[in-house]
Amino acid sequence: MSQIQTECEADNTTFNRVNIYFYLLFFSFLSLSLMDPESISPQTSRISRAKRVSLGVGGALVELPATERGGWSNPIEFVLSCIGYAVGIGNVWRFPYLVYRNGGGAFLVPFVLMLITMGLPIFFLELAIGQYSGLGPNEAFARMAPAFQGLGYCTLVVIGFVIVYYMVIVAWTLFYIFASFSPNLAWAHCDNYFNTDNCYSGIQNLECQNQNNMTIFYNRTCMAINEVCQKFDYKFGNITHCIKDDNVIAHRHLYKRVLSSEEYFR
Repeated sequence: MSQIQTECEADNTTFNRVNIYFYLLFFSFLSLSLMDPESISPQTSRISRAKRVSLGVGGALVELPATERGGWSNPIEFVLSCIGYAVGIGNVWRFPYLVYRNGGGAFLVPFVLMLITMGLPIFFLELAIGQYSGLGPNEAFARMAPAFQGLGYCTLVVIGFVIVYYMVIVAWTLFYIFASFSPNLAWAHCDNYFNTDNCYSGIQNLECQNQNNMTIFYNRTCMAINEVCQKFDYKFGNITHCIKDDNVIAHRHLYKRVLSSEEYFR
């Protein structure tokens, strides 16, 4: 079992690195294709700024007045901004979990397929329209075609949903950062009001053994090993197993154990 877990953890680490490296390679290519003309030729910055927005109703080219707006001073700023926008909790945290849950290496095939056919093209489309037009989603889509203006509002709605989703995660992070400063962590012990008799804490089990090496943590208290084994018709036992003639069984298989952290997060 430990070997399988080790192989899955190795797969998760490998695929997580592949995911991030793929994004880095894509952003490097993107920085060259969408580089701000101001960083290449300062003399033509005024002309390029006036001609950058050329999407008009019916496909007609429209040159908007030159207006001052922020631009990338070099490609590195653009690459770092894109990484900050795209690489987040889903890449670093959720991706290894999805790999482990959906078959390990087999999950990489549909993931790369959807990344190439759906994820990256849509991401490239958003960046290309934003860099080319220099407008927000509402005005950018409306200048391509009046009927597309609803896409801009849909984009804002999606952004609103994502903000709510991320704010909840950030709130959890802040809560558990401050909760972790407590000397007695609620998710590491079984002496809370919500814990059941099946609760098991490795910390409290170690405390029992430090007090008496012939006791283990059972039923939310320290109990002699032989007494625990005799409850299940075994003659005697040691720290890890109960023994009856030629029958040897580990404590974790003898009775139900629910980790204290599992009971806390229910």
